[in-house]
Amino acid sequence: MSFKPHRVKAIRIFGLGLFIVFAVNVVAANFFWRFDLTEEKRYTLQDPTKELLGKLNQPLHVEILLGTDLPTEFQRFQKSIVETVEELGVYSNQPIYYSVNDPGAADTESERNKNYQAWMDSGLSPTRIFDNDNGTDVQKLIFPYVVLRYGDRTSSVLLLKGNQGASFEAKLNQSLEGIEYELATGIQRIADIDRKRIGLLQGHGELDSLNIYWFARDFSEAFDIVPVDLSEVTELKNFDVIIMAKPTKAFSREDKFKIDQHLMHGGKAIFMVDALGVDMRQAGGVGTFGLPYTLGLDDLFFRYGIRLKNDFILDVQNFGRYPVRMDDSQTITNLRWPFFFGASWFSDHPITRNLDAVYTRFTSTIDTVAAQGIKKTPLIFTSQYTRILNAPAPVSFEEIAAENDPSLYQGGQHPIAYLLEGEFESLFKNRVLPKEGVNTNNFKADSPNTKIIVIGDGDIIRNEMQRGVPLDLGFNPYAEGEEKRVFANKDFMMNALTYLIDDDGLIQARNKEIKLRPLDRIRAQKEKLKWQLINLVGPIVLLVLFGVIRNFIRVRKYSRF
Repeated sequence: MSFKPHRVKAIRIFGLGLFIVFAVNVVAANFFWRFDLTEEKRYTLQDPTKELLGKLNQPLHVEILLGTDLPTEFQRFQKSIVETVEELGVYSNQPIYYSVNDPGAADTESERNKNYQAWMDSGLSPTRIFDNDNGTDVQKLIFPYVVLRYGDRTSSVLLLKGNQGASFEAKLNQSLEGIEYELATGIQRIADIDRKRIGLLQGHGELDSLNIYWFARDFSEAFDIVPVDLSEVTELKNFDVIIMAKPTKAFSREDKFKIDQHLMHGGKAIFMVDALGVDMRQAGGVGTFGLPYTLGLDDLFFRYGIRLKNDFILDVQNFGRYPVRMDDSQTITNLRWPFFFGASWFSDHPITRNLDAVYTRFTSTIDTVAAQGIKKTPLIFTSQYTRILNAPAPVSFEEIAAENDPSLYQGGQHPIAYLLEGEFESLFKNRVLPKEGVNTNNFKADSPNTKIIVIGDGDIIRNEMQRGVPLDLGFNPYAEGEEKRVFANKDFMMNALTYLIDDDGLIQARNKEIKLRPLDRIRAQKEKLKWQLINLVGPIVLLVLFGVIRNFIRVRKYSRF
């Protein structure tokens, strides 16, 4: 039995095809890769995110709460969340299960309200959006959260963020850019992976536990927060970051040595310091003065490349409010109060990118000074409509109430927070070291590459109090109407700590950029019929044309037989 040549050729082609299919399957089974063809690599996870997912040791359940029947732009937002969760599942060491649920799903209005209340009681705040239903504008409540469940732990992650001053479309796009970072940090927090230790400095009149209640409560989910009195330890040991929150009493030489050596050994720090102190309880109906604190930290900060100026900044662009009694009567007036303002100008840095305004109170300006090898990045700025009051700075109620002259608020923008990075020189280099109450055995004169954040406002971490109850961090209880909001102080602190602790890690996901490509609605309406024909008729025409050409070629090829 013999095979004709064309049959042998066909068998060879078939065998080669089988071999190629087998080889591709072997390669695919042993080597993993994915291709992201989008310009901004929107579907590509950061390497630290992939490493985090490889450390999971239990399945993760993700409940997406946006729900159903959403406006078009929120459908896109929900789709991006789902796509990101699916991408996380590809790289995870454990299964990641997800579901999309509607908190407003109910048969009756009362049941729907009951569901809403249950979610709000669990700590989730709804967002009010507007939609068009058959030509009628309607309001809807959505919960832009995902709920993570890992073992016996549960945590919620807010995904709708961004700068309130931006357009709605831009804010939604900023939220899209932050999905990976928010989910990754949420997973790290709930899975308790690579937990870091933060030292809260005490012993110098810093903010007490009630004033930082919400910071301590919310951040303890992600970090071990340990109060440490400098007078009771000989060194700051085993802390990744130390936080100085509004000291009011002087630091001794020994205390400064302990802080300095923490940094010289590679530790990180956030210094939130008020240059001037003002006691509003003694203001009466006229006013008071802001006077310099004698903290003894000037030489320490100067050595690191920074100087806090003895002044107050007044900003009328995003001013706050403050209730005062203007005279001997019991009438309280809620004054416009430019000593308190929302700072909403930021540098393009992972800590502050797409950040909403940060609430500040009695803030001072910051200068930089020469410090070799130190990179200084301003993080937060005032608006350009400012006024500087040097110490002793008058805090006059009547003057502020009657102030209507815009020419007085032409001080320009000022940075109020700096990031310092590099190899720092010790304040005690080539000096006699303290002898009592400190450990000098491991003295270092220069640091490795490390980082410091200095903020000219000690209150940026402080939550307001109302009738003895701590309010949410960043909430201004004196605001009126549309001014009433929760500022992004919590987000700023979380981003800052994440960057200091792991600057090449998850924080880099905040650099993801998704470009807005808005549709030209006028052109779309004008060319609507043309594109409908192209999309509907075009494929059919191409298919028919392909069949005609293929049939013509076959007729030409076999007509000679």
